Amino acid sequence: LRNLDYMYFPLLTITVASFVWYGYIMVSFRTKGRIVQPERGMMVSPIEGRIKSLRSGGEVHSIRISKAFIDVIEIRCPFPGEYTREGNNLTIMTDSESIHLLFHGKDITWIDAGFSWGAEGKRPYIFHGKDITWIDTGGSEKSAGGKHSYDDAVAGSVIGFMVGKGSCTINLPAVYTPEVTTAQIVFGGESVICPFTPVVS
Repeated sequence: LRNLDYMYFPLLTITVASFVWYGYIMVSFRTKGRIVQPERGMMVSPIEGRIKSLRSGGEVHSIRISKAFIDVIEIRCPFPGEYTREGNNLTIMTDSESIHLLFHGKDITWIDAGFSWGAEGKRPYIFHGKDITWIDTGGSEKSAGGKHSYDDAVAGSVIGFMVGKGSCTINLPAVYTPEVTTAQIVFGGESVICPFTPVVS
């Protein structure tokens, strides 16, 4: 075994590097994997992160949520009812004015009806297992010209994934009152952004 002493440091380096890589992957792709049930009539945060800024001026409250790479990657439906998605922008249909959510990140994947994750150069996913349970987001999707419309969405359900650092800017009409403060930590599908009444078909 003495002749193998020269392998000690290379093997130690490989072992340490493996643990570091494993830790990075586990942190970067962390999910909660649980079903949440937000309080009825409340808009909740779509992602986990920290309120970076809260600005009120004119007819809009602008709320920016910053997501660190160690935060969970799930994007959760922030409301019950109807919404449309065009690219990485969501529009919530309410009984008074629309609420706009703009997502920013290098790696954002949306879960759409038809399971079309192979689009836009992304590799399609194939799942294998003896016990696989699918969670229905509770809505029906219509697509036209790059715009996706969803009916009867379930608040708190997973609608996408944001891997790595990113942010979400919520443009909230002044008729709604934010219930968050700057530097507050929020959790996707759980932390209340504001109370509101959605349009339900």
